[in-house]
Amino acid sequence: AAHMDSIGFVVTHIEKEGFLRVGRLGGVSPKEAAYTPVRFKSGLRGVFAPEEKADFGKLKLDECFLDIGAGDEAAAKQLVQVGDSAVYDTPAFRTGDLVVSPYLDDRISCAVLLSALERIGECPNDLYLVFTAQEEVGTRGAFGAAFSVAPETALVLETTTAADLPGVEG
Repeated sequence: AAHMDSIGFVVTHIEKEGFLRVGRLGGVSPKEAAYTPVRFKSGLRGVFAPEEKADFGKLKLDECFLDIGAGDEAAAKQLVQVGDSAVYDTPAFRTGDLVVSPYLDDRISCAVLLSALERIGECPNDLYLVFTAQEEVGTRGAFGAAFSVAPETALVLETTTAADLPGVEG
């Protein structure tokens, strides 16, 4: 099993000035997400930004907003509704031997499962390759798959922070 969902934001309120207040979808860190472009399913783009008065060192989600360029609440409501979700909108790219992308967790493991599927050939056992969702909000998809399949053995593929970065202990 590998998850293929993404962290992001869900619109919780539209302010009279057209700015969007949001909640988390998964493990979003406001400090790490500051000034990141976002994209809605409709293609609408915006940016996640902290309020001017916010203490960046202790940044909280309720001190941040999404700016979609709307001039007021009515204009914003033409573009987005409470409950709409947005994900990071930054491109994947290569630099040297590295691949940089906001959603490598856990899409790398999905790629590994697809590669295994291409190579597996004949299998004498029942084999299920499961691509789950809602891992970022409590592993809900994995629970559903586990109860549905009831495997004797399960292998879950997941990624973690690289240990070869400055200041990170192995």
